[in-house]
Amino acid sequence: MPASEVAVFEGFKKNNPQLARMLEARLYTNMGKGLVNRFTGHEKVVSENAVIISDVHLPTTNWALCQRVIEIGKKHDIRKLLIVGDLVNFDEISTHVKVKRAIPIDIEIETMQAVLREFGETFTDGIVLCMGNHEDRLLRLLGGLITYEQYIGIVIGAYGSIADATEVDSFTARIGEAKTSNVTFSPYHYMELWTKRKKWLLAHPRNYSRIPLRVANQLSLLHEMSVMTAHEHHLARGVSDNGKHEIINMGGLFDSDKMAYVMLAKSTMRRMHGGFVVVKDGFAHVLSADENMTNWNMWE
Repeated sequence: MPASEVAVFEGFKKNNPQLARMLEARLYTNMGKGLVNRFTGHEKVVSENAVIISDVHLPTTNWALCQRVIEIGKKHDIRKLLIVGDLVNFDEISTHVKVKRAIPIDIEIETMQAVLREFGETFTDGIVLCMGNHEDRLLRLLGGLITYEQYIGIVIGAYGSIADATEVDSFTARIGEAKTSNVTFSPYHYMELWTKRKKWLLAHPRNYSRIPLRVANQLSLLHEMSVMTAHEHHLARGVSDNGKHEIINMGGLFDSDKMAYVMLAKSTMRRMHGGFVVVKDGFAHVLSADENMTNWNMWE
């Protein structure tokens, strides 16, 4: 527990002795054991160049779009990859009705390991991966019976090792050796990208809206910064209501034709639109999976 908090607690004990005795037996003594944390350690990536992807939903993935991520990294000498949640599906533990056997978790994890190794060969300055609602599925199923660090140990398997995962302020599991690239797993559902021009919030929010950019706009107004959002499977770009910030819906690297819950029933939900973002020399570019909306000759 930080020295400042010890001092505060000591003062509290002096002024509230009875309540202090009640708390001290469990809370105070356990604060030093990492049971009470300050969650202020989300990743802050400083870079002028990065490829930013989300909603890959391995293995129900648009593999051609994945390949384009790698090709752009190579051609434009971009060595940083940011993954804003939902790298995997964990379909086997989904609550959606299953008309066919779901893809087993071990196959999804093996696919994730292979994809991260492939990405790591291009994005040698590091890969940063934050949580999405699909990564939450396993933790929710286990109901807190394992820690986040143990969860990462399960997910990465033989891919790497965990180190420096118990810092109260960072609370981030870092894995990998040079041969497997430097991958940072964060338990947060967001990270920040700092360029010389501006600071971006990259979020996989709990909120969803059928209206593109609505959630991104609200987050931008709340946090007073430019925002890219995942999760909704929209692809869009605009300006916040106060005219100060860029807002982007990031699309995703999913293939909706492979998603049973999408294809087996009709709904009034918007059609999903794939894509990703490239930040080059501090400027953000939104690239669409639709061949008619992106001039890929400029990028590949």
